[in-house]
Amino acid sequence: MQKKQKQTPGLASISSNKGGATIQDWKSHPVVIAAGSSAATLLLCIAIVTQVIIPNQTAKLEIELLKQKDAFNQLNSKASDLTNSQKLLNQADRELRQQLVDSRESIKALRSELMIARAGSLLAASNPYPIGFGAIRVGMSIDEIYKHFPKGQIEIDDDRPGAVTVKPEDSPFDRVYYYYDADDKRRQITHMSFNLSAINDFPRDFLLNKLIESLGEPAEHPAPRYFRWRELNGVVVYMMDSSGFMVMKSIYEPALWPQKRNGSPE
Repeated sequence: MQKKQKQTPGLASISSNKGGATIQDWKSHPVVIAAGSSAATLLLCIAIVTQVIIPNQTAKLEIELLKQKDAFNQLNSKASDLTNSQKLLNQADRELRQQLVDSRESIKALRSELMIARAGSLLAASNPYPIGFGAIRVGMSIDEIYKHFPKGQIEIDDDRPGAVTVKPEDSPFDRVYYYYDADDKRRQITHMSFNLSAINDFPRDFLLNKLIESLGEPAEHPAPRYFRWRELNGVVVYMMDSSGFMVMKSIYEPALWPQKRNGSPE
């Protein structure tokens, strides 16, 4: 009696029939067929990804990268142009500012030369009043100023009662001070002071020499830089500074004038 062989399931099995034996191919087994289908599908997906999707994405990214590079180059070029333009503007600005400085200096020098040239005939002979300022004299009413000078050139300082300042234009004098007696109803001018413009480079002793040319040698010289001329038509000219002089009523004397002691000057 033969032992009955135990059949083990597998990918292929052998069965015996009375009519003969049939061998089943393992490739036709459902598990194998399913596995094969999955593998084929996976291979197809991989092929699609590697051969279609990735190349397409790469191409798009490369195109986008080229666009970004082109945009960057354009912006960089514009930035360079702006930088160069700014440098040119800065240079032009510096040159223009220097031209303005040079122009101001030239105008200042020419104006100074003009003022000095005009001051060449600053005073007429034997006349204490500078040319152009003789219309208003000591003893006249201070109100005469408004008839001879534009309102814009006249200044009144409330802290200095009895004084009116005139700032004449295109004159060797930058300021002329007129003083009057505020308690006098007639408001008569008692004295006036003429001051050369500080911006003009007048030669040393320019004003002193002009006064000597017009009025002669000073009658008194009590201290360095202090000069007094003889009375002329009721007024006396005093000089206490190289850049200005005073025309004063003869009965008055400057408060800072050196006083004589024991018959001699201080």
